[in-house]
Amino acid sequence: MPTQSPARRGPSLIKLLLTCALIGAVMGAAGGLADGLGLTVPLVVSSVAVLALGVLILWLSARWWAGVDEAVREAHKFSWFWGGSAGMIVVGAVALPLLRVARGAVDGFGFTPADAGMFVNGVGFTLALMLVGYGLCWAGWWIIRNR
Repeated sequence: MPTQSPARRGPSLIKLLLTCALIGAVMGAAGGLADGLGLTVPLVVSSVAVLALGVLILWLSARWWAGVDEAVREAHKFSWFWGGSAGMIVVGAVALPLLRVARGAVDGFGFTPADAGMFVNGVGFTLALMLVGYGLCWAGWWIIRNR
């Protein structure tokens, strides 16, 4: 199997990560500047900007993904599955006691019931969206391959 020259391997992961970090830094600076100047950015503008930048980052990631070899892809799939699953287990282990705090069953160890409830709702909403995204991608993957 011939080795590829560095120019043919596709975009660098470091370049992708730095680009994404730069986009995030610019948006954070813009938000901080607007806040410092007392400007109120309409919610719909903020939401559309986050959506557009998210799509841009997904597009950049897709370009990177298309340019890497199978070993790199498998390493990332393995890491996302096992690392993401382990992360969800840890989040569940943190959220469960906070759910009891939110219900007033135990002392808050620094959390008020309202704060604990907001945290648990955020965890639940995030996990639900991750599972919906996973399910849609999984279904799409099978639909495309079974045509």
